[in-house]
Parts: sequence; structure tokens; C-alpha cells
Amino acid sequence: MPITELVFGPAPKSFQANPADPSLVKPSYDRILKQEGAIKAYYGVKSEDSSVAYGFYVWETLEHHQKFMNKAEYQPMLDAITAMFDLPHITMVHIKTSIEPYAALEAPILEVATCSLHPGRTIEELASALSQLVDLANADKSPISPMLATSGRIVENDHTMIFLMGWPSDQAHALWFEVTPKAVECSNKLHEIADIDTIDTVQTLYY
Repeated sequence: MPITELVFGPAPKSFQANPADPSLVKPSYDRILKQEGAIKAYYGVKSEDSSVAYGFYVWETLEHHQKFMNKAEYQPMLDAITAMFDLPHITMVHIKTSIEPYAALEAPILEVATCSLHPGRTIEELASALSQLVDLANADKSPISPMLATSGRIVENDHTMIFLMGWPSDQAHALWFEVTPKAVECSNKLHEIADIDTIDTVQTLYY
């Protein structure tokens, strides 16, 4: 299973104004995607606050990304990606997703939920609860159901997991939970185990 790098942080005003403009990310993303092991790259902003940029980068393995970070050409990529991020203030994590995330990342709306364990709860409990929600979402083929759901542990933090859900629309996101009692049960169970920090973003696939 590939690994998904997630980077988020403050965005320059030029990127906030044009978060789907490929010309802004071309100098950096071309450098990323020519690397061995780089599969796909996405870019966008937080729906609730366009001053925060979100980027997703899918690699064959974590080692492929780490190898790139140790190369001389990594610094020119960092210099170029300042068109998207205020680098001193970014956060970068790697997610070991249970399912390849492409259909979620390419959905009209991407929900990103960070789940941080409550004291006394275990990562196994959290993984089980997330698996139930992911399975429920992916089994539902109704027009308002998630287009794809996946979850995974964060490499850098043993007490945190992330789940990604791709939605056909904002309305579908809200309505699905209203008409799917089992989804509400799963959500309630998750909140018993972890703090859930959720954001939405519209991601653009870079070609």
C-alpha cells in the first residue's frame, strides 16, 4: 500500500486567490513527480479558511520520500513550493492508509479528520472504530454516500490516526449522517475514543 504525505500550513495570498491554478505549483510539483516512487500530487486550501493550504503527495513507500528529502534537488523544490506554503509554519505527516486514497482525494469535497486518542484509550480501539466507519461508508452505494473512505495511522505519532472521506457534495456529507443511523453510531463511538478535528478541502490533481 502506498503512503500518503500530508502537508498543511499558511498560504500566500496569491495562492489563496487561485488555489486551483496549476502554474503556481508547477515549479515544485514537477520536481516532486519526477522523483522515483512519486505517484500523485494534489493541492488546494482548507474550505473553512482559505489562508491554510493543503497538499497531498502519494509515494510508493515512505523510504522513497525520505530519499528525496536527502537529495540536493530537495532544496530547490522547497524554494519553489513557497508559492503554496509559508514553509517555517507547515506541518508534515505521513499516513499509512488502509485503502488507496485516490478516489477520496479526487472527490468534489475531501473531509480530513484527525483522531487523537483520549487518555486511557488504545490505538487498536481507534483503528477498529475507524475500520467500522470506513467499511460502512464504502459498502453504501447510494448517491449521497462517500465516494471513498480510508483511514490510517500517522507515522510520526503513535496516538493519532487520520481518516479521509471523499464526498459528492457538501449536502451529501450532511445528509448521509442524517439518514444513516449506523454512521451516527460509528461517529459517536469514535468521539468516545478520540478527539476528532475535521476540516474540508477541495483538492486538485496535478498533471
